[in-house]
Amino acid sequence: MAAKFKQCYLHIGATKTGTSSIQDSCFANRAILAEKGYFYPSQSANHGFMASAFRTHPEKMWMHKAAGRKSIEEITAFNTEMMEKFENEVADTTAHTLLISSEFFPSTDKEKIPELYRYLNSLSDDVKVVYYVRHPISHAVSSFQQGIKTGMDTFKDRRSFKFYAPGVLKKFAAVFGKDNMIVREFDRDTLYRSDSVFDFCQIIGLADDIADQIKIPDSNQSLSYEAVLLSNARNVLYPVLKDGVPNPERALSADFSDIPGVKFMGSYMDGLMMDDTMREGLDYIRSEYGLPLSDPSLDAAGTAGETANVWSDETLEAVVRRLNETELAVQYWQAKALTLEAELALSSRQPKKAANKARRALQLWPGYEPAAVILSSIT
Repeated sequence: MAAKFKQCYLHIGATKTGTSSIQDSCFANRAILAEKGYFYPSQSANHGFMASAFRTHPEKMWMHKAAGRKSIEEITAFNTEMMEKFENEVADTTAHTLLISSEFFPSTDKEKIPELYRYLNSLSDDVKVVYYVRHPISHAVSSFQQGIKTGMDTFKDRRSFKFYAPGVLKKFAAVFGKDNMIVREFDRDTLYRSDSVFDFCQIIGLADDIADQIKIPDSNQSLSYEAVLLSNARNVLYPVLKDGVPNPERALSADFSDIPGVKFMGSYMDGLMMDDTMREGLDYIRSEYGLPLSDPSLDAAGTAGETANVWSDETLEAVVRRLNETELAVQYWQAKALTLEAELALSSRQPKKAANKARRALQLWPGYEPAAVILSSIT
């Protein structure tokens, strides 16, 4: 594919640095960006499909596990389909700047990064890598909260935090070139207009008046202390995965982001402290990229500001069970409504629309026979 973009920005996260807000804002406002010469692929807000295409073992990626794609054949077919759609869009666009964003890129295998670089370099002679970093202590607290929110962690069974930023910077700079690395600290005191979306817009050269138009409310909002307690109880009762596949007993849309309360500051994170690896990584980033990354108070990473848990485990479980049951009932009726829409589309000779409706119904209610029958009659 011949180079057609004057510039390409590859935004690689990191997680918990406003990445979802940047992606959702750009995705929802692709038309506005296009008018100004920026192309943001329409396959999804998060371009994890491209990260997956340049991965030695894509089957290990959470995005595939959550979607129920288990075999390498399924994943390869998904990658091929999405990349073909992307390349067809590229062929049709007249934009001068390509924007790619996914926090799945940092975990790209070291030996695959040159392949990713060559591919992007075939699209543009000027490829910049955009990466936001934050202090490992605040990042650890935020990552733990995110793990609780997404169902990947519980208080008793949580992943250990690793400060990946230095290694990510080293392996990408080795291939893309340090001069092509744009590294910013995720801190409201240093971000342009104290916001990640506005900061990203400034990086890509988008004027403030246009940035004001595309900014949407913050995505992936933080959980309150009370919401963390509820989310943890939900993860224990209804794990995201059951026998390696999405758990049908867990409601898809139950979310506690809007539960008010005190700020979560890191309770249940025993042993959270700086170690030599973190210190060495911080020294590297401070030295090589000139970011301050000031040390936060360790007290602030503990339980300061949080009240004692006045809810018993029984209370939390009862609340979560009731909420989950309600959401499952909603999902069932949504699946039923989508199936009726699929039937209407099929009777109107719109098989593609009918198939999409039926697939969505099966996502909401796996095994829903009326939707499965419609889908099988089409495919």
